[in-house]
Amino acid sequence: MRQRSSRFTVTSALFTLQLIPAAMTLCSMVLVTPLCGQLRKTPILFEQKCAQVRTIALLPVKFDWYHLTAGGIREYNEVMSSSARNQIERQVATLLQKKGYTIRRIPDEPLQHAQWSRLRHFYSVVNNQIQMNVFGSGAFPYAESHFAYSLSPIPDSLNQVAADAFLFIDGFDDRATRQREKRVAAAEVGAVIGAVLTGYYGGSGVPEDRTFASCALVNRWGEIIWYFLYTETGKIDMVQNGDCESFFYNLLNRFPTMKAQP
Repeated sequence: MRQRSSRFTVTSALFTLQLIPAAMTLCSMVLVTPLCGQLRKTPILFEQKCAQVRTIALLPVKFDWYHLTAGGIREYNEVMSSSARNQIERQVATLLQKKGYTIRRIPDEPLQHAQWSRLRHFYSVVNNQIQMNVFGSGAFPYAESHFAYSLSPIPDSLNQVAADAFLFIDGFDDRATRQREKRVAAAEVGAVIGAVLTGYYGGSGVPEDRTFASCALVNRWGEIIWYFLYTETGKIDMVQNGDCESFFYNLLNRFPTMKAQP
């Protein structure tokens, strides 16, 4: 029995060693291939209503930047979050101006904070419902084909900033520490070796770097007339000018270009 056991152990070890080069090759492919996208591939769009919009008020962006620790704990960083928000507002304003719109950036001033906070809180409730019912894994086909999400009418708020619609942007950035990167890499190696042995690859199950943002255009009647969300995983950082520009270009690429008035 002992001899059989030792032979089996040696044979298993040799078999595993032979698999490691193939597993490492497959692992490198998995680690460098960026994953991006969302369940719904096209934005919610009400073209005729969007055509009535010429001036857009960009509300202060709600975007949080986190460090992922080795144990997977998200640690909020206010300095990086503030830097990312400023970067996002600049990039979004530039992208929409190229599409022909006039952009009014609303400063996050203390005197106006209460007013914009109420509006943002109301929008956050609606936004959560959209993400669950239209874009989530349990999305309802009816909710998508009969999209009718709205806030209460907000003509006074828009008149105050001389705009035709508000643009809401929400999101977050998860950036792994070096210790976290090592743990993810080790988990991927184990998962790929397991895939070679079993024929099934289900991922490491370890969260990795990811960036997420949703964007909504709301007219004076409170109707959401354009909506989209976008997510990417990989080495991108909203604090970096190039990464931010690329990410929001993908998010806003299908935002309608303003048509010239006859």
